[in-house]
Amino acid sequence: MHFLEQGSRAGGFSLLISAIDMARFEEDLGAIANAHAERGVILLGTNLDKETLIRIAERLPRLIVLDTCFETLPVPFVSTNNVLGGYQAGTRLCRTGHRTIGYAASDVRIPNFDARRRGFDDAMREWSIAVSPEHEFSVDPMVPAAQASFQNKIAKLRTDGKPLPTAIFCESDYIAIGVMKSLAELGIRVPEDISVVGFDDIAEAVIVSPELTTVRVDKEKMVRSAVRLATSLGDSPFEGGMNISVATALIARRSSAAPPSA
Repeated sequence: MHFLEQGSRAGGFSLLISAIDMARFEEDLGAIANAHAERGVILLGTNLDKETLIRIAERLPRLIVLDTCFETLPVPFVSTNNVLGGYQAGTRLCRTGHRTIGYAASDVRIPNFDARRRGFDDAMREWSIAVSPEHEFSVDPMVPAAQASFQNKIAKLRTDGKPLPTAIFCESDYIAIGVMKSLAELGIRVPEDISVVGFDDIAEAVIVSPELTTVRVDKEKMVRSAVRLATSLGDSPFEGGMNISVATALIARRSSAAPPSA
């Protein structure tokens, strides 16, 4: 929201903030459409599905959707290149010597997470590495704390005498922080025993110990792009779709290192 306010001021126009209660979807959407149909509308669409976006776009002809993308919809999207970010994370781990890599996924699926997985899988294929099903973890993405389901799966690997992954890529920083706390409670050191890489570069990434290696999402650049697009539309509805994809960057910190065997 901070970046959106800054971008609006820089673009020379005011920002009105409205929220849609999904329990009152039609009523709230109707109110926004009646009041703002002739204005450019930037919608934070991170958790919205395709069908919901279709319904919103039908009522708001000057809609721009931020932080998600459905390439088959004729709507302007400004999003992170999540495929690139997943690829960068996977490549980083492979280049530092990891060959037994785990994957911590959100148990709530959104397009951004699916795209991160595609990029990560591309990197694994390039390095001829397969992620073992035993090293696939599903966790709550909104709980940056130790999670029993993750700990139980790690504990079972130990009990069964099976190898642990030497690194784990996590679909978000919240997941990564939860993974690090879970490992710490099990007496497993990060990065000495297992490296951890996240995604988003949230503020907490430099507060946790060790500081989190992560994929940086340039939120400011995304918002500036959305604001420029909104101002370029003028008074006319946008004809056809567009996808502005903002590149990511791998930020190396202390939560990742070469594997123990190296």
